[in-house]
Amino acid sequence: MFSLAGGENYILLKDALKDPENVKHLEVNCDSISFVQLKERIKDFSHLSGIAFKGEPNEEAKIWDALSHLRMLEQLLFIDNNLSEIKLGGSSSTLKTLWVKGSPHVNGQSINNALNRANYIQYLRLDSIYSDVYPYEISNLEILKELQISHSTWKSKPLFTIAGRCEKLKRLDFHSNNFQFIGNEIKRVDHVNYLDVSGNALSKLPKSVVKLNKVDTLIMNRNGFNQLTSLANKLKSMRLNHLILDIDSTLSTEEFEYRLPGMTIDWNNSTLDHYAFNLPHHINTSKKSKHEVEVIQLQNLSFKSTGASNLKLNSPAYIIYDNVAMPNPLKDFDTITFKARFKSKDYEVTDKIIVQNHTPQGKYHPLKWNKKTGLWDKKKGLRKIKHKKHSPIQIKIEEPPKDFDGLLLFKVESKKTDVLKNYARCVWEAVEYGSGNDHFKNQFIKHKSWSDVRLYKEEGEEGIHRLVFKGRFQDDSVQVIPRDYTKLGDDKFNEKHINKTIPKLFKKYEKNLVKIEKKFNKNLARAMKKAQRKDIRRINALWKQVEAKMTDEEKEMTRPDWVRYYRKILENEYPLLAKEKFQVIYLARFLCSQGFKESKGQDFFVGQKWKSITLLNPDSSSKKIKDYCLIDLDRRLVKYYEADSVNKILVEPFHNYQFIAQLKSGQVVVLNPDQTKELLTNEQYLIEPKNWATSGLSNAAFFRNYILKEVNKLVY
Repeated sequence: MFSLAGGENYILLKDALKDPENVKHLEVNCDSISFVQLKERIKDFSHLSGIAFKGEPNEEAKIWDALSHLRMLEQLLFIDNNLSEIKLGGSSSTLKTLWVKGSPHVNGQSINNALNRANYIQYLRLDSIYSDVYPYEISNLEILKELQISHSTWKSKPLFTIAGRCEKLKRLDFHSNNFQFIGNEIKRVDHVNYLDVSGNALSKLPKSVVKLNKVDTLIMNRNGFNQLTSLANKLKSMRLNHLILDIDSTLSTEEFEYRLPGMTIDWNNSTLDHYAFNLPHHINTSKKSKHEVEVIQLQNLSFKSTGASNLKLNSPAYIIYDNVAMPNPLKDFDTITFKARFKSKDYEVTDKIIVQNHTPQGKYHPLKWNKKTGLWDKKKGLRKIKHKKHSPIQIKIEEPPKDFDGLLLFKVESKKTDVLKNYARCVWEAVEYGSGNDHFKNQFIKHKSWSDVRLYKEEGEEGIHRLVFKGRFQDDSVQVIPRDYTKLGDDKFNEKHINKTIPKLFKKYEKNLVKIEKKFNKNLARAMKKAQRKDIRRINALWKQVEAKMTDEEKEMTRPDWVRYYRKILENEYPLLAKEKFQVIYLARFLCSQGFKESKGQDFFVGQKWKSITLLNPDSSSKKIKDYCLIDLDRRLVKYYEADSVNKILVEPFHNYQFIAQLKSGQVVVLNPDQTKELLTNEQYLIEPKNWATSGLSNAAFFRNYILKEVNKLVY
């Protein structure tokens, strides 16, 4: 189900005006009265984080005027507004959710301009948009998690290519787009867990669908699949847990399910309920006094089974697997992405990287070497492309001789390839190009960067060829004739040149092109094998860390089976953790369900310091610690540490912390903020009977008894 981040309560404007300070999510009907009320009271909505504009306005400018007064929005929804363009106002840097529905004639370029400035969008939904311009800026949303595009006129190939570049994408919904065919581009989305291609005009799936190893749920009903037998053979090799399909009269449901053992199959010929574009509002919430201190309570956790009723936590190995960056062999080695393609052996940036890194507006992202990943990362800022400096294919206009003022002559030079080396002595005459040099510069040179060039014969008149310049977003071409600059006026020479010399040059060009392609493929295959061996070695090293936490039962599983078990655990993690017996590593994950965030690194605060810690017995001997965690009560952060010979914690002396440790003997130590401050100041603490916690509690009970009361003592 594609939804908002969760827990939103969208309140109508007329109800929100009664208590605007406590409104976080606002729904505005686009009538003149609502806009007047919003303009008068907009400054009172001091805690607003989401706004939804519903209905078609009389003047579109009123929406943009309202957005210009709002800052720090996280959710922005346009519902049935029939807009001509999309603007984000002053919230582009904080926006996490963007929904656009019911604006069929919106300018597609304005969507790209908006997405180009909103780098932190995680949930994107585009519905009923009929634009010829594809939303290519989606590929630059590095933390996009959910993408839904429905009821559009866009083709499947560009959309799957765009979605494939979003590495963090987990849920992909392309329902009701009238796709008649999906090609091998579907293999680019091999990192998604949820894929919906229902409501299209598909009759078959490509062979490359079997490469979607991470897809857990596949929805493909309301299509035209008539060969379910061949379809079952393709789906059998996938690792699906849930499949939604149409009932077909030619093949019984029992026979189809028999072909796919262990898979949950829903037979449904109708649309799914979650396609409705509804806002979560009118939730009854209790009012509180302005002077009342908010008391935090344990959130209600209800266990919802996803088809595995006997699911249980065997070990914390899944947490280790979730934290390590397990590589996918050859995933980072893509001949299309700029990161790996044009990198020299000495890891120097070549000019061709600019080609894979530039935008349609003739700008590119500067690159920065990442020492941790060993790759070049894009910076956020943009710079203009300079053709003479950045383009691997150089185009230079030649001044024609005095008697040939009407000719458009140019040369093509290449920095990194010798594709046209046989034509080094020739100049190219542009045929039927009467727009002049300035137009030629704008089309082929100004703010353009070409990665490669190809030459093709044109049918008809002898000697005419077509030069095709290869670019990232599109190719461009021009009809040409290769000429000898010194003998343009020699008719006999030109006739011989066209009839004999040019065919010979083209044959040599074709032979040279075959050699270049063979060399490139050979080098590419060698590099791919090297990268694959490197990834496999890294996977084996990381897998050992995961296996160290596994039980014997888990170690008997194959890796694919264990990964499927890991995914089911993640779907039901918090309910399972709530009932699981207390462990520090489990507690740190469980706190995320109670509004805390897990600290992945040195992100507690600025000005932090490392502190050594030692827990002492009454006889001044140190206790043996198994693991421990530090809870920042002010910023709601939690950091888990596994004990070693020297135990250190990253802290800042002015924050309120709670320290929890589990000893190797199984006992649990809990220090309140005052006691934790003493521990961090002296770097040691003498354990007293009051510091011992009750063992055998569940994680939810432990949180309620020892952490919740400390959280509620703080008044923010």
